[in-house]
Amino acid sequence: MTIPLLEKLLSYTVYTGKMDVPADHNEMYPLEILEEKNYLIPNGTTTMISCCPEGADVVWMHIKGRGDVPFASCVNCEIFEVDPKRLRLWNLRLETILERLAEKLELRGGVRSFFTDLLWRLGRRNGREYIYVRRYIPKERRVLRDELTRMPKAVLVTCNDIMLDEIRSDHDNASFALEHVASLDEQCEMVIDFEALRDIIGTDDIPVEKPKPKPTPKRSQIAVNIEKLIKELEQFLKDAREHAIATSERDDIELLPRPTREELAKRIGVSPTTVSRCFSDPNAKLLNILWEQANDLKSILR
Repeated sequence: MTIPLLEKLLSYTVYTGKMDVPADHNEMYPLEILEEKNYLIPNGTTTMISCCPEGADVVWMHIKGRGDVPFASCVNCEIFEVDPKRLRLWNLRLETILERLAEKLELRGGVRSFFTDLLWRLGRRNGREYIYVRRYIPKERRVLRDELTRMPKAVLVTCNDIMLDEIRSDHDNASFALEHVASLDEQCEMVIDFEALRDIIGTDDIPVEKPKPKPTPKRSQIAVNIEKLIKELEQFLKDAREHAIATSERDDIELLPRPTREELAKRIGVSPTTVSRCFSDPNAKLLNILWEQANDLKSILR
């Protein structure tokens, strides 16, 4: 069973708030969008990798022409190169998730942690306070129970049903689990099932869902990045032509290696995904022509 994205992220925030991203997670998480929307904050890299039941330590080695490259040494898998993406670590910002939730529910007062980072005030609506309970486990249960008992009219919010059942065994407050009423769409925007929420907490003061405006394409930024890539390739063609002419004098003409799209991304300060989008853009005809020419010796020498 596929676990929805919001539920995955919240499961990390219950304890450490840290998340590593092994290779197979790159398909699960839209990392670029999550970082752009401030759900994720980069937090270095791990020093171990799961390659088999034994696992392996990671060591960075400097290779001429490539820079620092990670390698792992494992009893079963021996020594092998590791994709740096598999080593990434992130901190998740629970506050960002809760701010999006409060915004959708039209709560007032601002989001803030008020009890040892375990209870969060989401805001108020029509005199009702909404409290997010990050964790409700046996060793903390007594102090949390005492604190929540002081707020009998508050609406209690949890990550999932397991935690919700524990809370409902101690409190009669209106309450709901986010896994049943909230989700993140493809652009990581918070979506609320208001009808389901009304059914769960039995109130008619929940805001009516508003039509979601169509996102405005970021044409201007795409155009700027395409222009930067064109300039990079034009400069490369110039350098490659000079290099080819110089080597032809030695009867050993060479084609200067075309930069990869990952290298182009580093040069203009964007992600490889952004570069791919630029090449796929309908207005990137010149960019693609230059890209093909950069790998053709005859075109370079014209």
